Amino acid sequence: MALTETQKAEVRRFLGYSDLSRGGVSILEAVLIALSPEAEVQVVAVLADLTAIEVRLRASWPLQVAKRAEEVELWGWEGIMALRMEGNRLAAMLGSILGVPVLVPPFTAGGGAVGSTIRG
Repeated sequence: MALTETQKAEVRRFLGYSDLSRGGVSILEAVLIALSPEAEVQVVAVLADLTAIEVRLRASWPLQVAKRAEEVELWGWEGIMALRMEGNRLAAMLGSILGVPVLVPPFTAGGGAVGSTIRG
């Protein structure tokens, strides 16, 4: 049971790889082709969890309301941050299963990539 092209595209997206890398000669593409059936099951499970987190984050957007009029403070940010952290943890797990780095953590606001220096 090889991964579908849609599942491969999801792997690329969650790991921060360009879709233009598909079909090319790269470690990720080689790994996606050579996955064992057992690893494919793991990848599909992690993709399902990542998609579920994405859905929950999108569902939380309209729930953000001000709880004080003087200073705007949003309710629920702790839960949103927990979902983002879990999503990034799962993306790291996906990268670990595949043996490739996560180029851009999918649930991190802002940039940052492997080999980048960010000054603050």
